[in-house]
Amino acid sequence: MDSSIIFFEMPADTSLIVVVCALVKTFAEAKGMKKEDSRRLELAVDEIATNAVMYGCGGDSAKRYRGEVETREGRVIVRIYERGPGFVLPPEQPTALPASIQDISIGGRGILLARKMTDEIRYENNPGGENCFTIIKRIVP
Repeated sequence: MDSSIIFFEMPADTSLIVVVCALVKTFAEAKGMKKEDSRRLELAVDEIATNAVMYGCGGDSAKRYRGEVETREGRVIVRIYERGPGFVLPPEQPTALPASIQDISIGGRGILLARKMTDEIRYENNPGGENCFTIIKRIVP
């Protein structure tokens, strides 16, 4: 399988995340990823791009974030860069759910969902520079 890469840069506008998701899904399928797997990747990208827009860019549509989608060694690798304050990636083990649905807070489940949909999620916090989420999904023929 050949190695290819495409780049994108977007305004931090949640209504445009669908464009990034379509780009990733189309690219992954063109490189041989099954539709079911590309849909999982698309969902993970939606969650991570939403985090980049809302937290990394503070929901400010005047700001921009960028990314790249690459195939290498039978995997699709998506990187999303933003210049926000950064954070510490939560541990892989999900925290225990509250006993009552009323006690569940809104938000905070996107990274957990993205992890369930992909093979690997990484985050690099670079104070004063660009933070980077990396999303990896294997191409299974």
